[in-house]
Amino acid sequence: MRGETAEPGGFADDTFDEDAYLAAQAGNPTAQAYFHIATAVAAAVFGDGPALDRHVAALPPLWPHLPAMYSNAAGNAMITLSAAARARAASGAEQDAALAELDRGREFLAARSADQPGNFRHLLHLAEAERAWATGDFATAAAGFDAAARDAARSGWPWHASLAAERAGLFFLAYGMEHIGQRLLAEAYDGYGAWGAYAKVRRMERDHAFLAAPRAKPSRRAALVTTQSVNVSTQMIDLLAVLEAARALSSETDLDRLRRRVAEVLSAMTGATAVQVVLWDDRSGGWVLPGDDGRPTLSLPEAAECGLLPMTALRYAERTREPMLVDDVSRDDRVARDPFLAGVRHGSMLVVPVLSQGVPRAILLLENRLTRAAFSLGRLDAVLLIAGQLTVSIDNALVYASLEGKVAERTEELAEANRRLELLTVTDPLTGLANRRRLTDVLEAEWWRGLRTGEPIGLAMIDIDNFKKYNDHYGHQGGDECLRVVAQCLQASVRATDLVARYGGEEFCVVMPDVDPDGALRVAERACRAVADLHLPHAAVDGGIVTISIGVTSCVPLPGALPDQLIKTADEVLYEAKRAGRNRVAAYHDPDPNAGR
Repeated sequence: MRGETAEPGGFADDTFDEDAYLAAQAGNPTAQAYFHIATAVAAAVFGDGPALDRHVAALPPLWPHLPAMYSNAAGNAMITLSAAARARAASGAEQDAALAELDRGREFLAARSADQPGNFRHLLHLAEAERAWATGDFATAAAGFDAAARDAARSGWPWHASLAAERAGLFFLAYGMEHIGQRLLAEAYDGYGAWGAYAKVRRMERDHAFLAAPRAKPSRRAALVTTQSVNVSTQMIDLLAVLEAARALSSETDLDRLRRRVAEVLSAMTGATAVQVVLWDDRSGGWVLPGDDGRPTLSLPEAAECGLLPMTALRYAERTREPMLVDDVSRDDRVARDPFLAGVRHGSMLVVPVLSQGVPRAILLLENRLTRAAFSLGRLDAVLLIAGQLTVSIDNALVYASLEGKVAERTEELAEANRRLELLTVTDPLTGLANRRRLTDVLEAEWWRGLRTGEPIGLAMIDIDNFKKYNDHYGHQGGDECLRVVAQCLQASVRATDLVARYGGEEFCVVMPDVDPDGALRVAERACRAVADLHLPHAAVDGGIVTISIGVTSCVPLPGALPDQLIKTADEVLYEAKRAGRNRVAAYHDPDPNAGR
């Protein structure tokens, strides 16, 4: 359109070949459809009938792969222009066939216009005017072109308004009505220039000499002398803003940050006073409004019940998978009775579904309660481009969140494995008690703590009486089970602050922090009685049950002494208990652990 390709109105240049591009997109019918619509629009603007016919002829088999409503509308509008031109040049059966094709495109536009007149009514008027022109119905054609030019000027689509004015101008010139025809062409000329289609402007100057004459529009002529020094148009500025916003959104990998960034971008670009992003949640199989500012995530019905969303508008977008543009929420029957809008006297709304492979993944809700008709079709174009980037960004954020979840899960699993491994290194695998290593660490820690605080520490050494005979009689498996039962009994009989450890073989040790000799003796006697009360059979000894002998001591740690001496003292006392007849406790009360040396 700006004349930067080899042929004005064509796409080909040194960097782009149309045939090569289509061949590369052989497996992507959606991309092919978009290409043919874009090239058809260019052909219609530049009046290239053969190119327009060629591109619209390629569209019918591609319609099922084109979910975007606005692209469908543009494509059908191009079909009506192509068919109308062929109908004017033909007669008989050929004209009837062209008119039938035109009518199919017009029916599509009529259906869309019934849903959203502000978006599509001007295209319907243009199709009806072109049909009337093709059949020689001047009055209907004149009224249609007038309505198309009027409504297109309000649509916010610069090229729609310019094309409608140009087609109307050509129609009136064809009937010899130069004054009105030239005024309409001048209006189209100005519109194309403001849009930035400078190649089209030069083409119109070539085809219509009055536009190039200084007397026609000097100020306009001066503004369009050369394409080398033309200012960037509003549409180009919008496109730059969209590109910058898309770049910013593409870098977001966190779903919450992405949602907030989308709201910021769309508010700045469209003037929306509120922007909501509703997301599809695969886990619940429904739409949710993400939590914000302390509010939890809500399902769509919950959010609607709380007055946070218009259920009817969102269901419409979900069902049709098409944008909904509401110029006046108080008068539009599709949403006016929604409880969300109760009491809203004026305002506008734009609802845009965000599709991924044709499936809705999010819905954008833009509101402006300050004015009606706040969202033009031009602004809708920008939102649709943002929605296209948002599709990719949402998928990326979901993938990233899934990866983060898996990493967190693996990290927790690794931490749990490390905890289990650490536990195994300090646990006796047979009895589940602390092992010798854990006993040494705890005893040293309590010893040094006692040195600082002056608190006593007690220790009991325990031996299962006649365990070798038990093992010989019941076998090793029976001996292992005996060790486990005794270990559980000892663990249950001591204080919660005491450590019970397997010292080795059939020997156990109990570390009793902050306990004096009397207290240590009471703990040891309770443990001795508990094992005897089990009445665990021991057929190889007199008495017939399993018993234990315990040596117990307690002292306040003294400088220069070591915790190993506490074990040595308790062990010596243990053998005194065994020599005295077993199944008993022997205590050593000297506070100096070095006394036994």
